[in-house]
Amino acid sequence: MYPELEPRQVVPPRASLRAPHRALLVLWAAMSVSLAGCQADGQSDSNDEGDEQDAGAPPFDPSAYELLTYDLSEKDGSMDRGTDDAENVVHAARFWTETPLTVYAVEAMFNVRSDDDLPAHLALYPDNGHNFFDFLRDAPYVEWEPELDKDEDDDEWLLFVLDEPLVLDYPQLLYVGSHYRGEPGQPVLGVDAEVDIDTFLVSHMGEEGAYPPHLAVYPDRGTDSGGFETVTFAGSGQLWNEGDLMVRLYVQRHDLVDETWFLEGQATETEPGAGLTGSGSVAWGDCNDDGWVDLFDGSLWVNQQDGTFAGHPENGIDASGPATWGDYDNDGNVDLFVAGGADQLFRGLGDCYFENATVVSGIDDTQPFDTGDGPVEQNVPTPAAAWADVNGDGLLDLLQTNYEYWDTGDQSVDMLWINLGDGLFTDGTESAGMSLSQGGGRPGRGVAPADWDNDGDMDLYVSNYRLKRNFAWLNEGDGTFNDIGNGSILGGGEHGSFPNFYYGHTIGSVWGDVDNDDDLDLFAANLAHPRFISFSDKSMFLQNQLSETGEPDFVDRRDEAGMLYQETDSSPVFLDFDNDGLLDLFYTATYAGRPSYLYRNQGDFEFKMVSYPAGTWIWGGWGVAAADFDNDGDVDLYGQKLFVNHYPDPGGWISVQAIGGGEGMTNRSAIGARMRLTTTSGTQLREITSGVGTGCAPPLVQHFGLGDADSATLQVEFPNSGTIIEVGTVSSGQRWVVHEDGTINSR
Repeated sequence: MYPELEPRQVVPPRASLRAPHRALLVLWAAMSVSLAGCQADGQSDSNDEGDEQDAGAPPFDPSAYELLTYDLSEKDGSMDRGTDDAENVVHAARFWTETPLTVYAVEAMFNVRSDDDLPAHLALYPDNGHNFFDFLRDAPYVEWEPELDKDEDDDEWLLFVLDEPLVLDYPQLLYVGSHYRGEPGQPVLGVDAEVDIDTFLVSHMGEEGAYPPHLAVYPDRGTDSGGFETVTFAGSGQLWNEGDLMVRLYVQRHDLVDETWFLEGQATETEPGAGLTGSGSVAWGDCNDDGWVDLFDGSLWVNQQDGTFAGHPENGIDASGPATWGDYDNDGNVDLFVAGGADQLFRGLGDCYFENATVVSGIDDTQPFDTGDGPVEQNVPTPAAAWADVNGDGLLDLLQTNYEYWDTGDQSVDMLWINLGDGLFTDGTESAGMSLSQGGGRPGRGVAPADWDNDGDMDLYVSNYRLKRNFAWLNEGDGTFNDIGNGSILGGGEHGSFPNFYYGHTIGSVWGDVDNDDDLDLFAANLAHPRFISFSDKSMFLQNQLSETGEPDFVDRRDEAGMLYQETDSSPVFLDFDNDGLLDLFYTATYAGRPSYLYRNQGDFEFKMVSYPAGTWIWGGWGVAAADFDNDGDVDLYGQKLFVNHYPDPGGWISVQAIGGGEGMTNRSAIGARMRLTTTSGTQLREITSGVGTGCAPPLVQHFGLGDADSATLQVEFPNSGTIIEVGTVSSGQRWVVHEDGTINSR
């Protein structure tokens, strides 16, 4: 659904069909404008001298507006509609607005084919969220049905002025099109056929070369057997006399920014940037314990403490893939598990050097898996893994969420590895109650450990794909888990009927206390095809009701929060980018035709999309994670691009690292520990975790924004011992290290 647009609401929520705006049609020819009064049917009539509706209205002045148009020259007839002349079709052109803007008028040139005054059709349509070419054909923003005269109106630019300007407060897709209703002789939009066909294959949205085409023809009928509408695209060679539609928009841009809040810092062919080139899997971790986060994104990058990273040759890591950091042997050197196809465990030796400990550890994800020749014992694909001390013994255990083989659809099962100490692990999947029969698994995409019921032990949330229910493994505190996703919104919305229930294509999920009420809320990003939306989940934004009801009940606030629907939501992360004390939300979109979104938390579970002023556009992204990598007090983002935070007026901040006592107490990485920061505005909660989104890991160091406060009180709670360290008053700009034994240091 579209959120309410500020400062003026002119676009109703998507849930309700829009009544067409009454609008003026102005005939524009030879640089002259004639205003027409509106008849009851919406058609203009310049000869109706008795109509006083628009008496005294000033002429529309095109020079006062920017013209949003493709490179048009002259009309070359009309384009074949990809169907016989008697069928209903809608042909439309798509515009990416690039900035916030207001649409005041549309110009169109029609091919008037009959001497009869037959009604034409023109409309502005909202985007429908599809990665490809899709708009809400039954709910236009505004539409016109003028009766056109062949002698007067053919080959002329006709100006359609909106009664009520259309305010678009964020960059978005906008469609201009015409519904041909199968009436022989009905005027159809003209085309400029003198156009390079390759231009149709450029999206005119994001980066050069992205897809899909910007012009297409939609038959006004159902779908094929696969659920796809039979769309014909310009540039496909299937349309005769194809060309750009003769349409253009008169707009005024507003709320423009000279410099975005985030600046791109990734390395390019011409600029070294920070040295990072972009990745679909991101794991932040301080492998040399110098207080500056390093990075594994398929390669190891060491922070140079000057805003750049450098490779670390002969570091001992000989694997690439999604990764997670954690000190599994409690020796003070952070270790790294690299998932993917090989699943390798690397023991930290200090100073960012490692040794391969996979074989000696006993971690072996080999299981029967059908890749086309029947089930064969082999290592299965692991899109994500995360560390968590699931049995409270002070040793980090490991959960691998496993995927399917795409061609056969064979689905592997997840694995839980219990840390025995001395660097050894054992398969604890069955004893924990998490075992599934081979072939009865689910295609996992992401894992996000969190104590969502506030009982002091880590629960495990697994994002599952292929319309399968998500796992919500509730830790019972005795080494076993109960999947409460069955019958709970945590598992997804239940569509269909027994035994064929459908849920969502969840890719990545993230936990955070969004409303500062001392419990963890969840954003689960779902890929949701428009053609299957009736029985598959959109992304879910679940508010935890624990603080109100005493039970971890969840309510989906996605629509109320103002989240836009698009098909390809992928990997989310929470961050307080403006240091106002409220967690904001960023998530990527996996297909090249859709952008990432950054939402600012407005409080009371209301969010505003701010990707334009932030400049955080990624087209076709995957994994992403946030960290203050340059230690300047604000949080940066890294995924397919590096976004360096330069927000102009941030609040104060503090940084906190917790260190557990090790075996018998809390694991040394303090994964599962909680921090609470209190100002006069309330209390923020952070929980240290090792998994976010899909195949990504956040830093173990926690960042708090203070808003306008100069100081706050800090508390750190270690889960296994129950130790609560009252740090006391801390000031903005400080970095603290808090040990489970009560030692407190500034950094």
